[in-house]
Amino acid sequence: MNLKALILTGGKSSRMGTDKFLIEINGQPQYKILHKMLSTFAEQTFISCSKAQASQIQSPIPILLDKHENEGPMSGLVSAIDKDSTYSWLVVACDYFNLQTHHITQLIAGNDQSAKATLYQLQDSEFLEVTLAIYNPSIFQEIHHAYNQGERSLQKFLKRQNVKIITTTDISGLKNFNTPEDLGCLFDG
Repeated sequence: MNLKALILTGGKSSRMGTDKFLIEINGQPQYKILHKMLSTFAEQTFISCSKAQASQIQSPIPILLDKHENEGPMSGLVSAIDKDSTYSWLVVACDYFNLQTHHITQLIAGNDQSAKATLYQLQDSEFLEVTLAIYNPSIFQEIHHAYNQGERSLQKFLKRQNVKIITTTDISGLKNFNTPEDLGCLFDG
């Protein structure tokens, strides 16, 4: 499989009160940790960010500016598709602070090229992990169409698509950290 990776950092982080991608774990900002992890799996790994955030990303890490700022993860994905629509895109949000290599390995191993996307879903949850997923080229035209029609929810969009779901009970590994309290649990627990 031809694979490129995209780390989503373009959100406002309003509940966290600071940019999540810059939070340091063991002396390294989260975006560098994820970049190093994903680079072992992908031909290229990009940081998706806003113009204001771009100046905070250290070279030589490649940047893709969000197509439109503050319009959610779909905007970052559209920018990635515009960059290269021939590769599958492994998309990971920067707020998965407990993400481990085995989560990525399992996602890649489970990717079904006949499905438009492969993503996790926690057992007993109605929500898809849309920001920890592989998007295959067969869905790119539909994403563009939906985006151009004003749709911004990947969650709603993907529920109408032929996707492969990897069901898991690994709540800690797939937890999004959105508040200082969430982060406190990471350091305390």
